[in-house]
Amino acid sequence: SIYGVLTGMALSLVLFPSTFANSVSVLLLPTISEASSSKNYNQIKNTIQKSISFSLLLGFFCTFLFYFSGKFLGSFLFDSQLAGMFICQLCFLCPFLYLHITLSSILNGLKKTKTTLFINTFSLLLRLFFIIFFIPLYGIKGYLWGLLLSELISSLFCIIVLRKYL
Repeated sequence: SIYGVLTGMALSLVLFPSTFANSVSVLLLPTISEASSSKNYNQIKNTIQKSISFSLLLGFFCTFLFYFSGKFLGSFLFDSQLAGMFICQLCFLCPFLYLHITLSSILNGLKKTKTTLFINTFSLLLRLFFIIFFIPLYGIKGYLWGLLLSELISSLFCIIVLRKYL
């Protein structure tokens, strides 16, 4: 039941703003592909910088919003204090989650789909590691730590791969 509250209530609310990041990422793909084909590295650099700025701005805004209003939103929307607690804990995912979404799209536009596959696979394997080894020891907090760490590492890997364009 705790996992249901986490995924069905709290995570859905925290993931809702990612629709904006997903929309931006869909628009980025053809822009980056076109700039890459024409070897317009200045446009690629500017697009990456603006995407990172947008993602971080959206992410930190949502972190701030969910951290300070999470308990209220959980009680108001779901009539659940547990959901409110999870919203407050999940808010720290926002910057990394939104950044990972947009940077993955940029990597795909640069024809680095194998790299994107590797990063996403590594991220999922890390989450599985936390599910297998940390949930038995720490409960649902182990899952939350794995979720946060996997998004953080995925974002960092994307930035490392894109650093030559910056």
